[in-house]
Formats: sequence, C-alpha cells, structure tokens
Amino acid sequence: MKNSYKKTLKINLATKILDLYTNKQYFFIINYKGLNADNTFKIRKKIFETTSDSMIIIKNSLNKIALNNLEKKEILSNIKGQNAMIFTDKPIEIASILQEFIESKNISLTLYFDKEKQYNKDDFKSIASYKSEKNLKARLVRILSNNCSSFVRLLNEKASLVS
Repeated sequence: MKNSYKKTLKINLATKILDLYTNKQYFFIINYKGLNADNTFKIRKKIFETTSDSMIIIKNSLNKIALNNLEKKEILSNIKGQNAMIFTDKPIEIASILQEFIESKNISLTLYFDKEKQYNKDDFKSIASYKSEKNLKARLVRILSNNCSSFVRLLNEKASLVS
C-alpha cells in the first residue's frame, strides 16, 4: 500500500511538472548550489513580484520522468546536481533577474529553452540586456508626457504673444 501511494504521488507530481513544460513558453534551468537561504528567498520574491512566476526546485528523478514523457531527452543530460526551474512566458524579465544573481556569483545558468530551441549562455546574456515591456512602456509614457508638456508650453507662449 505504501509503495502504491508513493508511486501515485510521483506520477501526480510528474504530471504537474509536465503541465508546466507544456503550458509555459520558456523555461530556465539554474544551478543554485551557491545560493544560501536568504538569497533563495530574494530571487524567488523578485521573480514572483516581477512576473508572477515561481522558481521551483524539482527532484531530478521527477524532472526526468516528465522530460521522458515530453520526449525532450536532449535536456536530460543537463539535469544534474542542485537545479531549480523557472517556467515563464516572460523570458526578458526572468533573464534580467537571473543575470543580477549570476553576476554576484550566487548561481549559474545551466540552460535556457523555449518550446522549440535550446539557447546558449551568449543568447541568455543578450536576452538579459533587453528592456522589459514594463520598462519600455514607462519610457514611452515619459517621452510622450515630456513632448506633450513642451507642446502645451509652446501653445501658451504663442497664445501670450498673440494677445
């Protein structure tokens, strides 16, 4: 009975992991061996606050079951050691957050994927340097509001010259 329960539990967990792989466009595998509890909390919090995604730690054996079901065997060789996974639809934001921690030597990127392709570390650095949608929108609002303010001032100056 006990073994049957454990097997059912593993299958349920593997199914949830499989859902994450299929429902999110991108995923990152990071090695968190050098990450202490405080920094683990910080990175998880920042990821959640920025994207509503989570950094999850999955047992390698469960991850391998899910990947076998997905027929993503090329990823299996990279699932070694202490890994955490981040499944997301916002890769730019996640890459920027991870880059901060990579630069402080607390974690290392193992792999970065979308549903079709595996990316290397140079691709990751390039993506991490992009501006997020939120940052681009804020910049656009600043530009538009500055231009509108200048335009209104110009109209007021013209109006005062006419009168």
